[in-house]
Amino acid sequence: MYIDFQLSISYKSKMINYKKIKELDFEISFLREYVLETLDCTIYSLSARTTGNLQSYMDVLHKSYYTVDQFQSAWIVGFTNVIKRILEKYDKIIDSEAKKRYDEQLKLYNAIKNDEKVTLYVMKCLERAFYKKQDQYEKTKPISDEILWLGDQSKIIGIPISLHDRSEREIKANIWRNELGAIRKFPVNYWTIGV
Repeated sequence: MYIDFQLSISYKSKMINYKKIKELDFEISFLREYVLETLDCTIYSLSARTTGNLQSYMDVLHKSYYTVDQFQSAWIVGFTNVIKRILEKYDKIIDSEAKKRYDEQLKLYNAIKNDEKVTLYVMKCLERAFYKKQDQYEKTKPISDEILWLGDQSKIIGIPISLHDRSEREIKANIWRNELGAIRKFPVNYWTIGV
């Protein structure tokens, strides 16, 4: 009963997100041509500068984002910081390809600041990106994976340790379980230390 209820909630939330994504796609399509003409770029380069490379502007691997506003705010702060770093070193750039990339980012930054339609377009794209992977962005993530190093100067072994959620029953009974994630899968020829 509990599992069926959880599955139905997950299914309903995914269907709601799917509907929101479709609505956002529709709204974005009306703004797309204007934004592409304003920025004089292709859809591919615009997508790469906004939602295609989120790790450049925000920490999506280690931080959790629970709302669209939080997600958009983190992107804006990260994008602004990247622009500040570009402006600090812009005069020292010799490579023409790098200068061209930086010019495109600066043009996007100025358009976001001065043109409401471009700002609306970017915010809608970020909202759509959030809803597409909402379950991944909302996950509680460990601060970092740790490695326990054992050995002396000649032989060293590292054991990866990562946090995982345990149920209340497992905590009370002091039960430990192995993480079965894709990262922890190894080929057959290996040995482990067991209790």
